[in-house]
Amino acid sequence: MSATFYRIVRINGLAGSVRYLLAELARDGSTETLLSGSFESIEEAEKARFALTYGVKAPAG
Repeated sequence: MSATFYRIVRINGLAGSVRYLLAELARDGSTETLLSGSFESIEEAEKARFALTYGVKAPAG
């Protein structure tokens, strides 16, 4: 079983707004797919990436 990898993509918007998206790396390693949904903080994005990567809820803190 091969692992699926996710990365966080930072999007800089108008007037200094920032959003974070998750991208899933394809198994062939050459393409990525942006997942639906976005996050207002890097902490929220990290928790979602952790949950997707390990199939569990991220620890608090």
